[in-house]
Amino acid sequence: MAVLRLFPHCDMHLALGNAATKTIDFRLFRYLGASPFTLSDVTSTSSAQILAPHNPVPDPHNPVPPDRLESFVTIDFSAKTITATKVGTNLVIFREPAGDDGYIVARIQVHQDAQAWWFGNRNITTAVDTALGHSQPSIYAMFSNDPTGTDRVGDITGHGFVTLTSSDPAKFVVTNSNKEGRLRGVAEGHATLNGSFLGINDSMGVDVVDYSKPRDILVPVRAADLANAAKRHNMLFLAEGFKATDEAKFDQIVTEVTNDLFSKPRHEPFATLSPSFNVFKAFMPSNDRLITCGFQVADAAVPSLAKGTPIPFEDAVSDKGMYTVAQLVAHVGLPMRGETRGAPDLKLLWKSQSLDNFEETKVDPKVVEAWKNSHALGFLEARDTFLGMRVGSRWADKSSAVGPAITTPAADDGSATLKALVKRAYEFYKLGVARSVSLDGRRHPPELQLQGNESPTNTVMNFVNSLRIKDPPHTALGSNWVPTGTFKPSRGLIAMIINETMDGGTNLNDHTITANNVASETALSASYVADANANIKRLRRDEPADINPDVTSITNTVAHEFGHSFALGDEYEEFIEYPTFRNDFLDPADTRPNQFDGNFDNIASLEAIFNDPSYLTNNSRKIDPNKIKWRALPRIKLSAKSTAASQMNAGKLEIAIDPREANAWEAARPAGEEVHLRRIVVQPSGRQLPLSTVDADHLTGLKIDSVDVPGGKVALSSSSPLAPPPNFPEGSSLFIPYRTSSGTVLSIIEEKVFAELASSKDPLNKDPDTANPNDGPDFPREIGDFKPPCQSSRLIGLFEGGGRWTGLVYRPSGTCKMRTSGGADENGEFCHVCKWLITQRVDAGKHQEIDRKFYPKAKKNE
Repeated sequence: MAVLRLFPHCDMHLALGNAATKTIDFRLFRYLGASPFTLSDVTSTSSAQILAPHNPVPDPHNPVPPDRLESFVTIDFSAKTITATKVGTNLVIFREPAGDDGYIVARIQVHQDAQAWWFGNRNITTAVDTALGHSQPSIYAMFSNDPTGTDRVGDITGHGFVTLTSSDPAKFVVTNSNKEGRLRGVAEGHATLNGSFLGINDSMGVDVVDYSKPRDILVPVRAADLANAAKRHNMLFLAEGFKATDEAKFDQIVTEVTNDLFSKPRHEPFATLSPSFNVFKAFMPSNDRLITCGFQVADAAVPSLAKGTPIPFEDAVSDKGMYTVAQLVAHVGLPMRGETRGAPDLKLLWKSQSLDNFEETKVDPKVVEAWKNSHALGFLEARDTFLGMRVGSRWADKSSAVGPAITTPAADDGSATLKALVKRAYEFYKLGVARSVSLDGRRHPPELQLQGNESPTNTVMNFVNSLRIKDPPHTALGSNWVPTGTFKPSRGLIAMIINETMDGGTNLNDHTITANNVASETALSASYVADANANIKRLRRDEPADINPDVTSITNTVAHEFGHSFALGDEYEEFIEYPTFRNDFLDPADTRPNQFDGNFDNIASLEAIFNDPSYLTNNSRKIDPNKIKWRALPRIKLSAKSTAASQMNAGKLEIAIDPREANAWEAARPAGEEVHLRRIVVQPSGRQLPLSTVDADHLTGLKIDSVDVPGGKVALSSSSPLAPPPNFPEGSSLFIPYRTSSGTVLSIIEEKVFAELASSKDPLNKDPDTANPNDGPDFPREIGDFKPPCQSSRLIGLFEGGGRWTGLVYRPSGTCKMRTSGGADENGEFCHVCKWLITQRVDAGKHQEIDRKFYPKAKKNE
């Protein structure tokens, strides 16, 4: 799958009135290899398709050019330049060479004149590196008040308009091979970056840090077993956005979160598994509190939308069933500056524009009012934090996509060809989730950081790799968290605690880091900084006097995000299944794995569990429960984790276990029940399903021959010859499963529940609505001669709605921490499938305890 990067970025600005701003150099790169990535320049063999979204749709009775196919720029792929020809706004689909599948959508705004510029940072931290410039200062410009609705302030970062120089090249230099203006650290220290353009001079501070040098700052919070840390699951809490005076606050947050995580029932199985975890913290101060906001914020307030809310606003502003502002923007685009039309006129306009899947019934005056208020004059000034994190996204930072080439329409005529162009061009307006936290691309160079990739050589991972225990002998433990392409128990167990007021948290870097903001505001306060030049519009956040952490919310989020590190996907619903969802996501002819089945153990799509192989064409929704991957998880009544590799002794298979558990195995021996031995097979990403059934990974047909109770050894005999001798490593799972009345291994899905699924071939949801997102638990429909558990939403089976979609994506239970991490009582707990999977990976010997304490069943069925 091709991944592309467009330089200078995806929200470019040109101005006709100045030769320096009329033409811009651009490059389209394709990522190759692994981190550090090679960026292959494919500009000269690429192509572009253009749409003018703000131009009028032609009247079929009186077509008057220009229409929406008008171009305001000339793109020269050989010279790698874009030249302005007329004031206006274009959406541009850049596509790599013919035969490849990658494309990226950009917006180019052409203005008449550029009037002023300024740095979007007061100070920036960059890394020492012998080859790469890490940090890129943001640069903004004020443009003329043109009548076409173009923005007054534009993001000209990397455009090459501003001449940048270092005050001290011995500290840092400016890398400018593609006019990107990145800063490469040479030696630790402080210096100044100077800029000049339009007769205006500006400057900002630059701090240079060596992120790879050893740091003795790793402090144990819970140290169950430091000597064997490489074999254990180690949690690491990192500070971001805390100033030096805030260290005690960070320490208190970590202490409380750790205590809650390992004591409260809602976070099980962490408490049960606590002896298998070490917990550490590492504090490095930032120059600023708060992290950079990628999104712009509303300059004004209207009744349906507050001032300081992210653009576009993602929460509901009207009644259920209406679009959110973000959903409306994704369908119709952003409002032009100065938009005054009311809802009736706008709906008529949007209905005429060949928009993809636009539903006018989901638009009301409140939504339109908030949509028109989705405008800001300026961009928030970036914050200077140690790890360079960002909440929300910039229009400039759009990701590439893949898909078949589309034909350029001959005219703006409402044809299927035109609709396909509009649909793809409008992908620009789908901005990343405002509460998503990520590594800021202006602090982390593209050669070291790729979205969705574990990127093991980025700045954060270099810093983590440098960590050593604070006290002598300063044991180096950082490498336990750095991914290497093979499974590590501690992979993904990094919780970054971010001193930020805005709601935010996510699992990033291919599930190797979780980021968690300490507060959950949905709006912020910011002010334009007074300047002698009225055209300079610096927008700076008003730093609150205190940022009060919500420890309960932080703990809920950390537990949920660590779930992702155990290959558990989101089970909540945000997006509504749409008519072409199957073809876009679930087409088995598409050899690329879909985002549901290929990444997570608790999520399945119709592509994986269909009953009718013609589901793409006949719209069948029927499922085959035999294909549900978690059906293979057994209920376990006796379990132990091996403490050494298996041995053959006098023809018997000998398994070493904790001697304290040996009495239970001796007590089980006379019953002669079948024993299983399973190797814990975990993919580098943390996935475990489907469970391997080959003999080398899973032995069945074993019986307890004898138990050495003092020595903690269980000798097993087999009904078939054990040749060649089995080789099961330390940490393997020894267990006796529960069995059904007919003698088969009892699945985590109860027999009568499975029978209902097999009979109906439908998910269990009592409420089958997929037209509206459900943000709460789902309850199962009635099943004959079966009583659900007391909290029926905890029943294990198959429920529709998950992976952030309302339909055709499924999950094991009606409620789970992966669905509602902040839900009350049992709605904030992991479902039993998730508990089983976490337990299997951390300490399979605890299965019997997890089943006994938490399996959701009704006694009336026993």
